[in-house]
Amino acid sequence: MTGVDAGRGTGSSVERAAALVDAGRPDDGLSELAAAEREHGETAAGHRVRALALLTADRIPQQVGLPAAVRAARRAVELAPGDPAGPLVLSIVLRQAGDRQEAVVAARRAVAADPGSWQAHLAVADALSTDGRSSREARRAAAEAVRLAPTEPLAHRRLGDLLQAAGRSRAARASWHRALGLSPEDRDTRLNVAADRLRRGHDGAAAVVFAGLLATDPGNALVRRNLVVSLVDPVNRIRSAHVTLAALAVLLFIGALDRPAGPSRWTTGFPAALELALTAAFVLRFALGAGSRIRWLLASAGRAVPGWNGLVAVLAASVLAAVVGLCLPPVGGLVCQCLVLVGAAVGTVLHVRVLRAHPRRRVHDEDDEDDEDASVLDGRREGTTTG
Repeated sequence: MTGVDAGRGTGSSVERAAALVDAGRPDDGLSELAAAEREHGETAAGHRVRALALLTADRIPQQVGLPAAVRAARRAVELAPGDPAGPLVLSIVLRQAGDRQEAVVAARRAVAADPGSWQAHLAVADALSTDGRSSREARRAAAEAVRLAPTEPLAHRRLGDLLQAAGRSRAARASWHRALGLSPEDRDTRLNVAADRLRRGHDGAAAVVFAGLLATDPGNALVRRNLVVSLVDPVNRIRSAHVTLAALAVLLFIGALDRPAGPSRWTTGFPAALELALTAAFVLRFALGAGSRIRWLLASAGRAVPGWNGLVAVLAASVLAAVVGLCLPPVGGLVCQCLVLVGAAVGTVLHVRVLRAHPRRRVHDEDDEDDEDASVLDGRREGTTTG
C-alpha cells in the first residue's frame, strides 16, 4: 500500500494484520491487531501497522483516526528506536496529519538509520514534495530511491509525479512507463498515464483506460469523473465548431439578402459542409485513440455516464440537420442551421448537467501524495484542475 513493510520480522498475527491493511481492509487489520495485542502484548511492529490502518479505517472518523495514528507511530519509534521502519511510518502519518516539518525530520531519521532503504528516501521525497521550495530536493530523493530500487514500480511512479509537478512532462511520462513496465496493472500509474493522455488531447485512449479502471472499481468517483471529461470533451469541441459555423451561416445569409441575386445554396451549404467535415475529423481522432475497443467504450459510457446517450442523441440530430441543409435551397439551409444552433444550446445544457452529476472528488488513498497525484487526472477544462 505504501511501500513500507510495517509488519516485518513479527509474529504471524501482526503479519496477518499488515497483509489485511495492504489489501485495503484496515478495519479487519485493526481487529486482528487487537487480538494479537491481547495475546502477545504491544510491539513496535503492531503499532506501526495500527498507525497505517488508522489512516484509512472506515469505522473511525478522520478527526479521531489521525491523532491516534500519530500516537501509535510515535509509540512504535519509542519501542524500537533503532528500527528504520518506525520513523518511516511516522513520516507517512505526520504527512497525512499536515505536519510537514516533523514528517521531513522523521523521514531523514529513517534515512540515517538505513541509508540503503529506498522507502526511506522516498519518504523524504514525499515529505518535501508538499513544499514547492523543496521540489528539487524532493526529486533528488526520489531519484535516489529509483537508483537503490530500480525494479520497484512505486519509486518510478513517485519520481514521475514529482517530475510532472515540476513541468517536466516528457521525463514524467518516461518514469510512469517504466513503472508500468514493472507493474502493468498498477492502478495509480495507469491513472497518471491516462491523465497525461487526457492533457495532450488523446481523449479516446484516455477514456479506454478510465473505463477499464471503472469496470474494476465502480465506486471510484474520481475515475468516473475523468471518464466523463474524456468523453464529453470531444463532443464539446464538435458543438463549439457547430455554433461558430452555424452562426457564420446565418450572418452570410443575412448579408446576401442585400445582393441582387440573393443568397445562394452555398451561403448556408458551405458552413454545413465544414460542420460535417470537422465532426468527422473529431470522431475519427477519438475512434483511432480508442482503437479496437471503441464499441466496448461506447457501450460502457452509456451504462456508466447517465446523460451520455442524450448528449450523443442531440449531437446526432445536429449532424442530421447539417446533412439535410446541404440538400435544401438557401432558406431551407438557413432553417437547418438554426436547428443546429438549437441543438448546440440543448447540448450545452445537457453537458453542464452531466458534469454537475459527477463532481470532482478525491480518492481515499493511503496517503496525501496519492490524492494529490490523482487530482492531476481531473481533466483539463470545464472547471477541472490540472496538477
